[in-house]
Amino acid sequence: MTKSQLRLPRPVRHLPQKKMRGAHPPLVHWSLVIAGRVAPHFPVCDAGPASPRALKLYFFLLFASVGLTEPFLNLHLRRLGFSGAAIGALAAIQPGITALAPFLWTAWADATGRARGLFLWSSWLAGLLFVPVLLARSWGFLAAGLTLFALLKAPLVPLANSLAFRALGARREGYGRIRLWGSVGYIVTAVAGGALADRVGVAAVLGGVVIALLGCGAAAGASLRGAAPAPPAPLKAGLRALLRRPGFRAFLVATFLARLSAGAYNTFFTIQLDLLGISQAVAGQAWALGVLSEVAVMAAWPRLVARAGPHRLLGLAIGAHALRWWLTAEVASPAGLLAIQLLHGLTFGAFYLASVQIVDETVLPDLRATGQGLFAAGVFGVSGVAGNSLAGCLFDGVGMVSLYRLSAVVAACATVLSFRLGRGASARTEDGG
Repeated sequence: MTKSQLRLPRPVRHLPQKKMRGAHPPLVHWSLVIAGRVAPHFPVCDAGPASPRALKLYFFLLFASVGLTEPFLNLHLRRLGFSGAAIGALAAIQPGITALAPFLWTAWADATGRARGLFLWSSWLAGLLFVPVLLARSWGFLAAGLTLFALLKAPLVPLANSLAFRALGARREGYGRIRLWGSVGYIVTAVAGGALADRVGVAAVLGGVVIALLGCGAAAGASLRGAAPAPPAPLKAGLRALLRRPGFRAFLVATFLARLSAGAYNTFFTIQLDLLGISQAVAGQAWALGVLSEVAVMAAWPRLVARAGPHRLLGLAIGAHALRWWLTAEVASPAGLLAIQLLHGLTFGAFYLASVQIVDETVLPDLRATGQGLFAAGVFGVSGVAGNSLAGCLFDGVGMVSLYRLSAVVAACATVLSFRLGRGASARTEDGG
């Protein structure tokens, strides 16, 4: 790969819009009516972009649900008697859906101008479709339930991101202070869920996922109340222009490898703590401490990105992956593992904020949802399938320590590529390009 290929892309030139289609579909109308009754105390805009305050509520509730599924769903499966390989296969379902569904959903939404309806439908139905997951006991029924749940949940984050960036306009650095409310929601439920799991059981705690996601449906309506529908976008031309840019492809490869390295952690960290004899309360605190460091990074993001820029911060964040996995392999004490969790502020907080900002700077304004969907599909979908599946296959054979060491090697490779990308971006700036 040449130096010019490693340079990060310029924003794609704006292409002409198609003529905007009609008014609200019935789902949008009735969801807005419900939102007006359920969440009237959240101020919303009268016209134009979505409401940032209602989006904060949406992110809070959406990631409150993740704060329950991420730490406790795999532990629930383990206590149902499934092997490491079976858990790894089930854990790979959602990333497997995410490998394609976010891009297809968001591309369709941008091309047809129906992002609003999709946002509302998927928000309401995702909560309802988690109920079969709670009731299932066989592997087959769990796989079917998780597949349906993942299909409806897949477009939520890309659509919410695109709405947030549209509301911010040129002030992209403000995204961190909207997204941090998702991390706050995660902390609340991870801590509360960990404390409750020891008393009422993991399965009962997971019932909170349904409540949180149904709340997302009301918040989605509130976020869109008064917002102007987006017109259909020139999908094929915009995607062709984006994917032909070598710098963007190299960016996807570096971020893909970084997320691939997180498969062992995402799948088995809570199980690792359980094997070490650490309580579920401490497990919840460990996940919450990591996200607390993420909140600190998100709150400081406008200042950080003004000083270093998103490309340099991305390189730093990818390098922190290698350090984090290596330390996790070598440390077994509860206090040490809690301290290592502070690196989550870099490995997720800075990594994610820098990445979505680079994507938003690169894609067409009318294809914001599609760009975020493409990033989610490639970096959080395909890498999740590979990372979770490999971790599940290797867990019983090589053990947790070797698994984390292998993850550190993969992250180190991503670090080398990310810093080459950073040098290419710096050289381009010096050349005036």
